[in-house]
Amino acid sequence: MRRVILSWEDYWDKVYGCWMGKNCGGTLGAPMEGRKEILDLDWYPRLEEGGIPNDDLEMQLIWLEAMEKEGFDLDAQKLAEYWLNHIFYNWDEYGLNKTNLKKGLRPPVSGVFNNWFKNSMGCPIRSEIWACLAPGCPNLAARYAYQDAIVDHAGGESVYGEMFFAAVESAAFLISDREKLLDIGLSMIPPECRTAQAVQDTRRWFSENPDWKEIRGKILDKYGHPNVTDSVQNIAFTVLGWLAGEGDFGRSICTAVNCGYDTDCTGATLGAILGIILGRKGLPEKWTKPLGDEIATNESWGGLQNFTAPTNLQELTDRTCNMGRKLLTYFDAPVLIGERTDLSELNSLIFGPDDTVKSLWHKDPYQIEFSLNSLNVTLDYLGSPALRADIPKMVSVKLQNPNPVPLKLKAKLMAPKGFKVRPAGEEMISIPPGGEVWLGYELMVKPSKLEISNRAMLNIELSDRPAPEVIPIVLVGASKWLIVGPFPDDGSSLGNLLPPEEEFDIDGVWKGVDGRMISWEEIWFEENQLDLEPIFNGRPGVILMRHYLYSPDDREARIGFPTNGNVRVRLNGREIIRANDPNHIPRPNYGGYPPYYVNTNLKAGWNLIEVKLARGDKPVEAHFILCDVGLVPGFADILESRFPWD
Repeated sequence: MRRVILSWEDYWDKVYGCWMGKNCGGTLGAPMEGRKEILDLDWYPRLEEGGIPNDDLEMQLIWLEAMEKEGFDLDAQKLAEYWLNHIFYNWDEYGLNKTNLKKGLRPPVSGVFNNWFKNSMGCPIRSEIWACLAPGCPNLAARYAYQDAIVDHAGGESVYGEMFFAAVESAAFLISDREKLLDIGLSMIPPECRTAQAVQDTRRWFSENPDWKEIRGKILDKYGHPNVTDSVQNIAFTVLGWLAGEGDFGRSICTAVNCGYDTDCTGATLGAILGIILGRKGLPEKWTKPLGDEIATNESWGGLQNFTAPTNLQELTDRTCNMGRKLLTYFDAPVLIGERTDLSELNSLIFGPDDTVKSLWHKDPYQIEFSLNSLNVTLDYLGSPALRADIPKMVSVKLQNPNPVPLKLKAKLMAPKGFKVRPAGEEMISIPPGGEVWLGYELMVKPSKLEISNRAMLNIELSDRPAPEVIPIVLVGASKWLIVGPFPDDGSSLGNLLPPEEEFDIDGVWKGVDGRMISWEEIWFEENQLDLEPIFNGRPGVILMRHYLYSPDDREARIGFPTNGNVRVRLNGREIIRANDPNHIPRPNYGGYPPYYVNTNLKAGWNLIEVKLARGDKPVEAHFILCDVGLVPGFADILESRFPWD
């Protein structure tokens, strides 16, 4: 194999440049995060020693320690444990994915299920660690980036965003040509994905007319999203800053940040890319000197916990480079860290995607793969892992024999108590060498037995082989509501009593408008987002909703009902939320903002949520959010799948 050599000095210089450039761009953009207008920055709007703490950099410190402790087979399942042990942020997809993990769901299902933010910037901003550990090896960097991304973004454009950036940054250790780097990054993701299309459009628009403000408008026209952290628009802004900067570090990161939206992410990512290309020695002192060598983190208030954080960029660079040199040796990579840089064989290196990277492009995020000693297993949820009472849920399991000899085995699904399973018995299976068998199972449970987390196990007994692990199949309880309506809305519906509010019949029947018999209907929702348009039938009106929460103890809680409708929410008969902003764009995270979110108290036992929601002329969007207070972690022990009388 022909190899290129990167000297330790050059490798170290570029890794340091990556972290310093990221710190510069993040410090520039952090104070402006969320601003949607065109900005006019040419310098840091706020300076702090060591830069401004930013999750863009901080979470990668955790991933570095994970690699140091777990070794080079680090994957999504191992990273999930580090999420729960060390990362206590609960912003957006971070909190939602951790709630899924706490309920027993594994990646990639933890990243796709009940995750309104799976297309956000939370994982593209974590690409640098994989590039720095795999310099000049974009395929390897992209594969690690994929494992990272699917924990909290599976099935979304964000996965492609992290793979794209990781490949660009990895190749930048050997190549400085911007267009070649963009081509390499694009080769690592499906050409039809929106991320690839946005990057290509941005390049084309810039070649036609290099007015970055005009191109910004085109990006928003075609790819804009009201969520400021949406990855596609922000990745395009990052590329735009690179194009418009024309090689000037400060001009580049300022242009990216001046596009607005997720400014700390765009500035930090572009700063990191340019930091790798320029190295520590090539970064302008004007931008680096005010920040110094220190690393500022949110460890002091508990955002990160239980790890050994490097205190400065030099220590971070030392640790990164030590692991990177070992990783290149472990994978027998075409790049070596040596005494002197020698790129004479650079043209012999293949920077296009390998088969492993291509195999990641269209993976079903509701499938989980298990590699056992003698058997490969794929669990397919066939869609959502949410379970409704009295409604069958199908799952499928593929058993694949990787051995050169046949396998004989017995398989039986062990369901939770109270569940019915088909087939219920033990199946005898023979799989030829290299062959595979698909098994299908139907699970069903009555309301009284549906729990928050329902854990089945597929038990496999192999003939003449060591006993393998059991395969966990976790189904989470969907949320159950009572809904009645819609009723006509005269503009004062939240203040006037509707007949069902005057007396609630537990049998669900009352005499409604103009003699029509209307009943409360049981409605299931699998995620926090409540699909109510079918109930409103596309027309204005008012509905009433009832939802029961069972709490194991008295506790504080944060309840949110972000919506663009006119809403009133009561908890145990007391009004806690009243809001009416038809232009409100719901952003259903755990933190939330008043008046759509409130800190309150749940009592031990059953709690009643009553919602009165009026739809105007526009389609209604609504979400029900429940979490803890303080750092607002999600609850994994509040039952929402039953009524008190079930």
